Amino acid sequence: MKQNILTPVAVLRAISLLLVTTFLVGCQGFFDGKNQVSFTIEQESPVLNFLERTPGGSDHGNQLFFTAKLKDHQGNNGTLNGHLTTLRPADSLTVDAHELRYGQLVFLFDDYQLIVNGGTHYRLDQLNMEVDRPQTRAVLGGTGAYSGIRGQVTTIHNQDGSYSHTFELL
Repeated sequence: MKQNILTPVAVLRAISLLLVTTFLVGCQGFFDGKNQVSFTIEQESPVLNFLERTPGGSDHGNQLFFTAKLKDHQGNNGTLNGHLTTLRPADSLTVDAHELRYGQLVFLFDDYQLIVNGGTHYRLDQLNMEVDRPQTRAVLGGTGAYSGIRGQVTTIHNQDGSYSHTFELL
């Protein structure tokens, strides 16, 4: 009686081919940009703490720390914690009287976090963003359901002092 026995090399090749194919098929939808997720997180007016490096005006290194209550697109409550650092104060060459602030923000919920970084422009005479002027920052990643995610968030300061953060994630 003849037995049909596969060689160990043939078995390893078959398993390797199966694993590679499974990996490529599984990753195809994630990395092709077709599975974009968009949603908006609403933020209450923040509590601000301003730390001036030198009193009396805009200066490199001034810090603005803030925290605010959040509500996500699924009705979950969360907290926004962040800080902004002034990188380039406006000078006599700046016509529009804005300064650049670099920010790090953490959108924290019970089951996930979203981490945001980026630069935004602020009027010299304001601690808050300008009303109705969209500002876009990079989403560097997240945890929970958003582990490994990337994308951008566009923030708008609303007339009532609240903020709307619209996330576009891949």
